[in-house]
Formats: sequence, structure tokens, C-alpha cells
Amino acid sequence: MTRWRVERSWYAQAMGLPLATHLLTVRLNVALGAPAPSLVQLGPWYVLIAVFVVRLINPLSGPLGEGPGWRGFAEPRLQANRSPLLASLILALLVASWHLPL
Repeated sequence: MTRWRVERSWYAQAMGLPLATHLLTVRLNVALGAPAPSLVQLGPWYVLIAVFVVRLINPLSGPLGEGPGWRGFAEPRLQANRSPLLASLILALLVASWHLPL
């Protein structure tokens, strides 16, 4: 776990790219007329500690439980009689429709 397997710049990009994408979407949202977000919308700072503790107690309650379910359970069964591309497209449609109500 402590041995660097790739250059450090790749780790920086892996951590920085989601942040940059989030900042870009916030700027685009504001540019299209939405009000600018504020820290008040996040609630008190101690809520972050509560969320962290809940994730430690039950780490599969969020997206960590979805990935193995979709990719680990559904995808091999779809690939049993379909090409990997077609199976991934079907799975993408299922995942998108699952999250559509959000």
C-alpha cells in the first residue's frame, strides 16, 4: 500500500480531476443563472464528522455497494451471451434508469 506504482503526478490527477470537474459544473451552473452556492447550504461542520462515522460503520450504504452489485453481479451474467460492449451498454441503461428518479 505504501509503494508508489505509478508517478506521483497520476495520483495528483486522480484526486484533482473530480475536484476540477465539480468546480467547472458549479461555474457552469452559476453562468446559466443559478444562485452561487454558499457554505451555509452544507449545514454545520460537525455534520461532516457524522457522515464520516456512518461511512466507517457501514461503508456499503452508498456507492461502494452499488459498484460490486452492478459490475460484479449483473455484468458477468449479461456477458454470458452478449459481447462486452453490448453488455456494458445494457448495464449503463439499467444504471441510468435506476438513478433517473434522483
